[in-house]
Amino acid sequence: MNSTLSRGIIITIVTIALLLVLVLLRRPSVPPDADADQGREGRGTNQIVVPAEPVRADLPVVAGDAASPAPTPPAKVGLPVVMITSPDGREVAAPPVAQRPGELPEPMANPPGIYGRFNDWSRRYRQADTGAKSGMHAEGLALATQRRNALKALIQSDPEQALLMAVKESIVSGLPSEVAGQLEQHIHQVGKWEFIAYRPASDQAVPPDFKPYRSFVEVKQVRREAFAFGRTRELTQSYEGALISGLAIENVMAVAEVLPPETSKR
Repeated sequence: MNSTLSRGIIITIVTIALLLVLVLLRRPSVPPDADADQGREGRGTNQIVVPAEPVRADLPVVAGDAASPAPTPPAKVGLPVVMITSPDGREVAAPPVAQRPGELPEPMANPPGIYGRFNDWSRRYRQADTGAKSGMHAEGLALATQRRNALKALIQSDPEQALLMAVKESIVSGLPSEVAGQLEQHIHQVGKWEFIAYRPASDQAVPPDFKPYRSFVEVKQVRREAFAFGRTRELTQSYEGALISGLAIENVMAVAEVLPPETSKR
């Protein structure tokens, strides 16, 4: 009886051992790293690791592909500061030039000399009450007359600088009529640009002040000698119906821009 029971226990143990061996043999091998991952993520979770597909060099990189690098945004470049020489010899930063074609450059905020003194008077005049303004006319007229003579000479010697000395039209409209009459005229009109080249006679001596060419503008039947700079000086032909911008005093004009007819109509 005891021998029969012992034999049954042995058979049961051997059977269980064989089953464990079979289970262990049929279990798939897992790398040590996978075991560690399973331990971290929780046992009993099956994870399938798919190797990354190698990038083929013969295929183009499509925009938005993970293999394409992110585009580098363009660097922001500030506008350069242009230094100019003021009429009194100081180096100052030039004011920004207007962006729309035909507009005049922004006048200098604090111009030197007579230009600054007149601006100071006009500022005081506009801030004064009605009773005090009547006593300021004589001073304003004297400054405006002196400024007019200086600006007319500057137009002929340095038209670019002359444009920077301008008084804004919005300020001129608030000044006494006798003072405003001494100031420059702002021109932004369609007119005629005339370029004339001169050649002295072969049998005559060339005078020291000889000009090989001169330019003229005619706006509303008023003809003035034009003094230009930059690309406007390169206009070596005449135009009817051109858009002309600048400042004028009497018979001279500082030209900011001349747009030929085909350009001004765009």
